[in-house]
Formats: sequence, C-alpha cells, structure tokens
Amino acid sequence: LVIGRVMATRKSPVLTGYEHFIGQTAQVRHDLSPEGRVWFQGQPWFARTQSGEEVKVGREVRIVGLDNLMLIVEPFEADPVPGDGL
Repeated sequence: LVIGRVMATRKSPVLTGYEHFIGQTAQVRHDLSPEGRVWFQGQPWFARTQSGEEVKVGREVRIVGLDNLMLIVEPFEADPVPGDGL
C-alpha cells in the first residue's frame, strides 16, 4: 500500500512556484476596475482582470495567470440576470 502511493506520487507532475494558483478561486475585496485587491489563501493579493472588465466586491474570481506578484483573474460565474426566472 505504501509503496503504491510512493510510486503514484513520483509519477505526478511537480508544481513549483505559482503554477498551482491557476484555476483556483479568490474573493474580490476591493473592486477590480480592472485592478484591485482579492483574498486568496488567507492573504490579500493585488489582482487585475484579464478582460479589463469591472468586478465588484464580494464576487468570486478564477485565477488565470500571474504577472510578477499580481494575480490575473476572470469572474468565476456570471451574476444572475434579473427576470431570468431564478
């Protein structure tokens, strides 16, 4: 059992640096217009939207990249449209 897990771990790709951030979510703490602040892994981060669109406080965003120490993000899901039957 232990040997099997060790072998499986050896086959998995090694993620170094910030590669493991891609695809994770963060919460907007200061409006992104397109730059602002998000909360990610228990810490505040500077972030900007890849598309340049504005994202309001409280929304979830998905991390799509990193530029130095600034997270590049996009909205996680679209806000419901009023009258959309929700």
